[in-house]
Amino acid sequence: MQASDLTLYRQRIKQPQEVIAEILGVPLSTYQSFELGSIAIPEAASKTMFELLARYPGSVDLAKPKIEAFFKFKTEYKAMHGIEPSGVHRIVYQALGHTLSWTIDFTPLYPELDSHINNQIRTDKSIHPLLIRAYREAKFVVETSSPITLFIGKSNRDLSIVLQEHGVTTAAFITAHNPYSQPLDETVNAKVQSQLTKDVESTGYKFIKGYGQDIEEKWTREESILILGINETEAEKLSDKYQQNAFVWIGSIDAYVSLRLRRPIQVPSNEEMETWIAGLTKEQQTEVRKLSTLEQAWLLTASDEEQVHWLSPGAWDLNKNWPLAKPDGSAMGIGTELDRMFKIIAAGQSQIF
Repeated sequence: MQASDLTLYRQRIKQPQEVIAEILGVPLSTYQSFELGSIAIPEAASKTMFELLARYPGSVDLAKPKIEAFFKFKTEYKAMHGIEPSGVHRIVYQALGHTLSWTIDFTPLYPELDSHINNQIRTDKSIHPLLIRAYREAKFVVETSSPITLFIGKSNRDLSIVLQEHGVTTAAFITAHNPYSQPLDETVNAKVQSQLTKDVESTGYKFIKGYGQDIEEKWTREESILILGINETEAEKLSDKYQQNAFVWIGSIDAYVSLRLRRPIQVPSNEEMETWIAGLTKEQQTEVRKLSTLEQAWLLTASDEEQVHWLSPGAWDLNKNWPLAKPDGSAMGIGTELDRMFKIIAAGQSQIF
């Protein structure tokens, strides 16, 4: 199927791009790239599209009842199981008084970011905690003459000097690669990254090239740029334009590096949570069950060391330095455990995270 055919067929069944993108299991930006011809249309996508075009003997268009049945099935499946459907399912629907069926594969057209993270990472409106943890544990390298490596939740003196040299106090580290963490072809990634660079150049902001990658360097590098002097609102708009789950934000001259999520956290299934809790000590299990499901999800985004810290309040040394950020990524400053407690009380907060 050619790009022009895809557009023609979609218009023939009178459906917007958003609907077809969801049925094919791809981000809207990827589907739009199919129609533009910048990404080759996978065979699975062509097959599904041809099935939508199938007609009942005669001339009755089956696309509408199939699409209605598709969304009904997804809604009912999620209500029953708490997660989106995956794998192959048979969907039953009605047409001209007959009961028909449609077999559809809900497997994403592109592999997930990393198979060890979790099969719950999807292109929906939330981000799995373990994917957020992967972001928090990644390294973000600014390719200055002497490369600067940034880590979430830490200040970076070398970057602070760069900000001072350019007369700015803020910066954002953004990529256009892999929208919503769904890997794309290298050629496509290079094309959208080039467009991001042109967008930034048109605004007059100076930038430095870089890349993001996991510490063990198992992932392919995501080419990125550090945009100097940009404000947070502009950075959010740019991140959203290129359909990123998050971007790295530096909001002050001391170059404290924080993660800015652009979609809400996903609350894992009960099975996932119970598996995690079973691996904790009895004391930690007692503490974690005092938390709401949302708080538990945020705790999953933290490193093992931080999880032990937050779940062992009785063992805190009030004179020991504490993490620079809470599990949800918000900065708390620098100080001792006692300083942290005083700051939380002063801020009117009733919970540690």
